Formats: sequence, structure tokens, C-alpha cells
Amino acid sequence: MAEKKVKTPLVEVEWVDSASTDGWHAHPPEGVLTCWSCGYLVSKDKSTIVLALNCSEEQSNNSFGNFMSIPTVAVVKIRKLK
Repeated sequence: MAEKKVKTPLVEVEWVDSASTDGWHAHPPEGVLTCWSCGYLVSKDKSTIVLALNCSEEQSNNSFGNFMSIPTVAVVKIRKLK
């Protein structure tokens, strides 16, 4: 199988999310949740980044799947993967 050339960068995104609990508790949850997601960086603007978690060999046809949008304000770091 020939190695495909990926034009869309593969990245790891570190981001924060809300923390919550259910039921009654004496104290609120501490801080926020730190999350990491990996995927193809399909788009990025001042409000949102969009990752595609899957892609086909035919990227020229925009054959991506399982999109995930993350608000830019929640992004801590974006690291390009090799």
C-alpha cells in the first residue's frame, strides 16, 4: 500500500471543559477538566477549531468523518503530530 500524503495537519489539542457532579455534595467540583483530542485540523478561526477524527485516502474530495468542534477559548495548546 502506497503512503498517502496528508495535506491537512494531524494535531493533538489540549483543551478545558466544564466539570459537574450529580446529586448532593458538600463541596463543588474543583476546577475544570483537562482534555486531549487528536485529529485532522480541518478549520480554525477566532471562535472555533474543527477536528476530523477520521479521513479517507481521498482527502482531495474532502472525505473526512466524525467532526469535533472546540471553542477557541477552551483551547490551551495545539501540537502538530508527525
